[in-house]
Amino acid sequence: MFKTLMSDGYRPMILCAMAWSAICMALWAMIVTGVVARPHPWLGIDWFVHEMVFGFGGAALASFMLVAIPNWAGHPIATGRGLVGLIFVWIAGRLAVFFAAELPASLVLLIDLGFLGFIAVRSAQLLIRGKAPHNLPLAVVAGLCAIANASFHLGASNYGAAVHHPAARFGIALVVLMIALVGGRVLALFTRNWLNAKHHPRLTPFFDVLDAATLTVTAPALLLWAMHPENPISAIGLGIAGLFNAARWIRWQRIMLWKEPLLISLQGAYLFVPIGLGLLAMSIIRPDFPTSAAIYAWLAGAMGLMPIAVLARIALTQAIHPIKGDSKDALGFAGIFVSAVLLTATSFAPTNVSLFSAAAIIWTVGYGTLLWRYVPVLARPLP
Repeated sequence: MFKTLMSDGYRPMILCAMAWSAICMALWAMIVTGVVARPHPWLGIDWFVHEMVFGFGGAALASFMLVAIPNWAGHPIATGRGLVGLIFVWIAGRLAVFFAAELPASLVLLIDLGFLGFIAVRSAQLLIRGKAPHNLPLAVVAGLCAIANASFHLGASNYGAAVHHPAARFGIALVVLMIALVGGRVLALFTRNWLNAKHHPRLTPFFDVLDAATLTVTAPALLLWAMHPENPISAIGLGIAGLFNAARWIRWQRIMLWKEPLLISLQGAYLFVPIGLGLLAMSIIRPDFPTSAAIYAWLAGAMGLMPIAVLARIALTQAIHPIKGDSKDALGFAGIFVSAVLLTATSFAPTNVSLFSAAAIIWTVGYGTLLWRYVPVLARPLP
């Protein structure tokens, strides 16, 4: 089993992403409820946001790149002992950040930067050597994530409340934009292919004027918010971007799609993009409106669902397995969706510990169910 898991880099990395998302939420719930007393130089919310964006998000991005780069460049990012070492570097980053109180801040930063830094540099090297420079933007994204990660560390260590630091906003904005850009195109393609296989008379467009307009509006709106989070113009931009993304999401809807859990999970993930944009616009217009509602909608909803739904399809495809969700997929993704809704709701009832605990339990069970589903898939040798 171990040999099979380590035969391709994406196999262990997908499982790492799933497992860490469940563990991270469980730890965050225990910190919030006081079950775990955690002396730490960072605020608790800083740790949670960091680990969802750069811990879980970094593992999810690396999983995709560990599949894509070999196809584009003709050579894997890491194999054998190199792959084992890469996974240990990622785990070391998670441990260093969690136990940052016992380590120098500079050492924590260096350990945590190693993973995304290596992925970015190694991918760029392979793409250039493999004469596939047109795919270099993906390596650039990994590099930008590494830079945002370093800035987050500096903000958390030197200023406190890094979640309000530009580095955190830039990291979140980058994740949301990636979901809108890559996730949106993937969702449109998968939806169109599924409807075509079912001989549906009306196929969804892959990429047209509405898609281009949505991305054209969303990118500057997120950038403006990252730089000027309290400016009314940012609220206007976010609100307009929310409407465009909502229109884009509505266009993909078909009643018959409810029969396929993997597609519905992608649809549900993208729904949180316009919801988050709208909630964030409201938080700027009304100071009493919690900004955390938008952050939870994006981190738990869009980011909690989209990367794993895409990676689940990758796992089934690479394993030459029917690309069809089963009851475990339905239960797991439904649990994450419900949990994301509840976590967003906790922003309006911050003292309701029961609501938060229920959301964390449902989240952990949802991801646990997906691990139950995909460990056998990823540990199975290719036929």
